[in-house]
Amino acid sequence: MKNTFIVLFVINIVAISCQEPDTSRVTIETLHQRMDSLEKKIEIVEAALRPRLSVLMNQLQLHHARMWDPGIGGNWELLSYEFKETRESLDAIRNLYGEKPHGSSKIGIELDQLETALDSLNNAISIQNKDNFVKSYQSLTFKCNNCHKAAGLDFYEIIKPLKPAYSGEMQ
Repeated sequence: MKNTFIVLFVINIVAISCQEPDTSRVTIETLHQRMDSLEKKIEIVEAALRPRLSVLMNQLQLHHARMWDPGIGGNWELLSYEFKETRESLDAIRNLYGEKPHGSSKIGIELDQLETALDSLNNAISIQNKDNFVKSYQSLTFKCNNCHKAAGLDFYEIIKPLKPAYSGEMQ
C-alpha cells in the first residue's frame, strides 16, 4: 500500500510538472510581446528626438558659410572653430542618416566624397595659408553642390558668402 501511494504521488507530481511548462510558455510569450512593443515605442521616441536631415544640413551650411570670412581675413582661431563645427555637423549627418538613400547611393558614401576637400581645408588652417584655404574652400563648396546634384536637389546651391557671417566683420 505504501508503494502504491508513493507511485501515485510521483505520477501526480509528474502530471503537474508537465502542465507547468505550458503556463511558463505563455508567460515567456507575453514577455516577448511586451519587449517587442517596448522596442517599437523606443524606435518611435528615437525618431521623434532625432533632428531632421534638413535641420542638420542647415546647420552645416551655416558653419560652412562662417568659415569664409575668417579664412580670407586670417582669423585662424575662429576659422579652426568653424571648421570643427562643420566636421561635427557632417559627423551627425553621417551617424544619423548615413544609411539613408541618396540618389543611387547612400548619404554616408556621398559624404566620403568630401573627405579630400576637408583634409585639404584642415591642412590650410594648420599651416595658416590663405591661398590654400581659398582653393580648399572652393573645392568643398563644389563637392557639396555635386552631392546636391546627385540627389536631384541642385536647386540647393552652396555659394561663397556675399556678406560677413558675423556682425561687425568687414569684407
